[in-house]
Amino acid sequence: MPLSKIEKRKLKEKLQKDLKNQLRYQGLSDADRTELWNQCETADEAVDLLAAMPDTPPPSPPPNYKSRTDSSGSPRTPYQIQKQLFDKMSAFTREDIQDFINIAQATIAGNVVRYELLDKMNKMALKKHSPLQCMVYATKDVEADFYRDENAVRQWAGIIADFISNDIEQVRRVIHMLVNWKMWSKQIRLLMTAASELIVTEETKDHIALLDMVIRDNYSNSTDDALRFVVYQNMLTRPSRENYQCAFEILRRVNFLHGAYQRYIEELKEVGKAASSENLDLLHEVFVSYCVVGFGIQDEEKRKRIELALKRESDSHIQDFIEYINDPATSEADALKAVEDCLTTPQGGELIANVKAIKQHKAAIQDLLLRKLQKEQLTLNDRKKLCFSLIYMDSKKAVPKINQLLSQPRPDSEKLIYHFVLSRYDQKHIGKFVNEMLSYQKENIEEKPLLLIQRFPQNQDLVADAVLQRMQQIRRAYGVDSAEMLLAVRNYGAFMKSNSLDLYPKELDQLLFSYLGYEPETKTFNRGRCCSRNLDDVFHILDNVMNKENYSTRYMEFMQALFDHFKNVDKSPELRDTIKKKISKYSGIAPPGNDPRS
Repeated sequence: MPLSKIEKRKLKEKLQKDLKNQLRYQGLSDADRTELWNQCETADEAVDLLAAMPDTPPPSPPPNYKSRTDSSGSPRTPYQIQKQLFDKMSAFTREDIQDFINIAQATIAGNVVRYELLDKMNKMALKKHSPLQCMVYATKDVEADFYRDENAVRQWAGIIADFISNDIEQVRRVIHMLVNWKMWSKQIRLLMTAASELIVTEETKDHIALLDMVIRDNYSNSTDDALRFVVYQNMLTRPSRENYQCAFEILRRVNFLHGAYQRYIEELKEVGKAASSENLDLLHEVFVSYCVVGFGIQDEEKRKRIELALKRESDSHIQDFIEYINDPATSEADALKAVEDCLTTPQGGELIANVKAIKQHKAAIQDLLLRKLQKEQLTLNDRKKLCFSLIYMDSKKAVPKINQLLSQPRPDSEKLIYHFVLSRYDQKHIGKFVNEMLSYQKENIEEKPLLLIQRFPQNQDLVADAVLQRMQQIRRAYGVDSAEMLLAVRNYGAFMKSNSLDLYPKELDQLLFSYLGYEPETKTFNRGRCCSRNLDDVFHILDNVMNKENYSTRYMEFMQALFDHFKNVDKSPELRDTIKKKISKYSGIAPPGNDPRS
């Protein structure tokens, strides 16, 4: 008598507490699973049968590509589809899974976990175990929070990409998961995000080409928009005729009226901007050839949008537009309509950058831009551009309007942008901007407003002074190891990524050293404060400041003490290696150490 529904439910509950049997059960084919149910009357009998089964055998490495069909004409793939989730390299324990779950939870909490994650991965690799399957599988335990946090996904994906770069065996592990883990779309998205960051080398090009084929064959038709967009990014990342054609096929199928369609177009536009002449020519060639068979009459509007996205931006178009606005024969109504239409195209940003050249109908155009600025659905980048265009056209009218917006209940991210714009115009606003920037915590500052806050062509010394004063105030009011100081250091590190060292006051060196618990007299560190998270925050700042010219006078003693501090800490080889590389980079001499890899 086969297992009843009640016994099957009991079996599922038992397997949740029994990792090895859970993996054996998940690796069974549908036929084998049915046979197991038919052989047993109770859940306990099924568990005993599973326990007697051998571990799943390892897969053979994927063979080289030969043909997409076999001798009978049936479809054939150059990789193996297997009824198993894990291979022999994936051997891991429940403790390994829990370690990765803990790191995932720390990532969700907003911590930078690069060193902890790489340390765990390297320890497993030293045991001849691949950590990839274990770590990706572990995210299932926290997937609701983990995969809702794009920053967490990107952080882990970047670390996975670094780990598997130039390692053919690890690329094979990824292929195995992409082929056999289709039911776990969120985990697949993590793997594909990592795959999009891989750099093709002579050694890995064949396996990465196979990786691309696996993605095309298995996921290009996905109905999951988040997964489909990552597939699209992968196809555009590595230029080839097959990949580009797949990208255009995805574009053709995406609903033109869907709000996400513009995201696909913007991605294509950015790829076109960054592409070499050779790759851009290939992109155009594939698009033109694909139009013949891919886009029908009903897709004409899509085709025009794609053509516009792939068009190299030139000064001639916007110059013609400015001349049209300034033409005495152009009425105010026609000028406003032209500006309104232009702002909805890729040339909209170019118009705002050249708005000072507009001489006619300025007041009406400025009123139009002000009305747009007050709309709730604008992106932060659009708000920044509109603010600057308004100031360029008539600062006396624009500045009071922006101040008026600041006096209203607005999102913190929006206020930060307004403070930044005003600080570029009037130095009285610099202190307000710095205070807002260092205490900003409503959103991820790296992903939202701070990437838009760049380039202070004037008053750089005032910005640096304001940063130093505010940091010192935070230290006096809350302490160097306070949550307020941690937030300020982290935000300032993100700010420095987009700006020059002229915005860094050198007096801040000592405060950052204290933040890590450094005692200059003894050349020692407070172990609680000198942790990977805090060190990462400090390096986000100092990596933009340290150079060969200032290293010996300002940082050499501190960096050597830092290396000595971690030299014998076995749990932090990645951190120690990072410090060693920085010392070597700026001094030209690698420090001695007892690490056998030194």
